[in-house]
Amino acid sequence: MEFIIPPENDGKLLREYLRSFPFISGGILTGLKKTGGITVNGLPVTVRHTLHAGDVLCIEYKDTAESSVKPVRLPLDIVYEDENMTAVNKPSGMPTHPSHGHYGDTLANALAYHYKDENYVFRAVNRLDRDTSGIVLTAKSRLSAYALADTMRRGGFNKVYYALCEGALSPSSGIIDKNIKREKESIITRTVCGDDEGRRAVTEYETVKTFYVGDILYSYVRLTPKTGRTHQLRVHTAYMNAPISGDGLYGSGRDSVTGSLALHAAELSFTNPFSGEPVTLKAGLPQSFERILKENG
Repeated sequence: MEFIIPPENDGKLLREYLRSFPFISGGILTGLKKTGGITVNGLPVTVRHTLHAGDVLCIEYKDTAESSVKPVRLPLDIVYEDENMTAVNKPSGMPTHPSHGHYGDTLANALAYHYKDENYVFRAVNRLDRDTSGIVLTAKSRLSAYALADTMRRGGFNKVYYALCEGALSPSSGIIDKNIKREKESIITRTVCGDDEGRRAVTEYETVKTFYVGDILYSYVRLTPKTGRTHQLRVHTAYMNAPISGDGLYGSGRDSVTGSLALHAAELSFTNPFSGEPVTLKAGLPQSFERILKENG
């Protein structure tokens, strides 16, 4: 990992600078001291080194974890990659992680094959339901996973989804601020609840356009979750009497207008915790989305 020392850290000791990152724990710092995996401007240094603005700090952290995921050659649409992370446009129907009945058809299997010549362990930073398509961000090491998870925990991830909903949201744009809790006697389904129950969930939405397919009204909607609750977008749109097409848990039971759950994670933006640079990732709509929108333009 590479860091460019900003002016406000001029004259600071390296150990003080490293301790300013929540994801660099005491154990990791001790390991870096022992392995000598720290250089400044290409020269080995100790944690007592004094930094100057513009210095290039490099950290080489050996990840000793081993993967148990079977590498499987599967289609893989990588939308971004650097030394710390990989972002993939996951298709609908592909699980993110292996689970019962899905040990060889997941995103983890596909990335394990892509990095089969490296010591790669699959670490998803954000997660999508199996039938939701779009951007999944993964970390290439334990340290980068800590850094990206810390960014997400502090609300540093901004996400944009697109959905095709059955019916019309009224009003056509606004904010849904409704708590969500787990349904009684269910480990999967969620429901909107009172302010004194569950956890707060906030979704901004905007209807891009509406159209009919036969006698059924559909809304093409931009959704921006401000919180990250399980099934949040699916529960909130159903609460607004406009469930996402193809949603077998919260929808009408009709066949999906796209052939699968019509929910796509289209954009993810955040500040790179290593370089400090803004990152904006985009994943184009699935062909099924594009076809429906073109036919009803």
